[in-house]
This record gives sequence, structure tokens and C-alpha cells, in this order.
Amino acid sequence: MDDILDRLDGAIPATQDMRDTALAELLLDAIREIEVLRAQSDDEWRPIATAPRDGTRILVAIPGGKMTVARWDSLGDVEGWFSYLVKDTGRGIVLTGETSPTRWRHLPPPPCEAP
Repeated sequence: MDDILDRLDGAIPATQDMRDTALAELLLDAIREIEVLRAQSDDEWRPIATAPRDGTRILVAIPGGKMTVARWDSLGDVEGWFSYLVKDTGRGIVLTGETSPTRWRHLPPPPCEAP
């Protein structure tokens, strides 16, 4: 399925007709608003039930006001949220019981390295 932003961008007319220009400006405004809304939604805490379970690393909140980086994984017969802390060694800590995540959000992009 095509992304709505790509579809809107492709719908902007290439002519200089006044009506087409007004439509193009309206479509550009819609594109900018959608981009802002998407950025805001990626920056909010969400219920853990909505978190990706495909191995994607995410930031999770656990009781007590703590956070850790975790991903859904399975290790032997244990399946759940694993915190790998700094390095993914394959020997993560499973988050269960009192440490079960309650909320999640996407990780921010890493900082840019200085040249």
C-alpha cells in the first residue's frame, strides 16, 4: 500500500493554472501537517500491548519510574520482553512480574558523530 504522503505529493499538479496552484498549496499544507502529526505520535508513550514483537529494539517503562531498552524475543522456552542493556550478547534479562514493561516508545535516533 502506498504511503498517503507519496500519494498526495504525486497529486500536486504541474501546471501554473490558478486553481491548480491553490490545490497544490493545499496539498503541501496537508503533507506538512501529516508529517508533524506523525513525528508527534512517534514521540509518545504507548501501552505495551501495542509494541512491536518482531525483535525491534524499543524503550520500555517499567514500574518504579525506570526505563530500559528491550525487545520481544525468545530464549529457549521463555518468550517475552528482554533487556539486553548495552550489548546484545544473546543473554538478555527477561522482564517479568514486577519488572514487566507497562509502556513503550520508539528509540530516538543515535547522535551524529563529529567528523
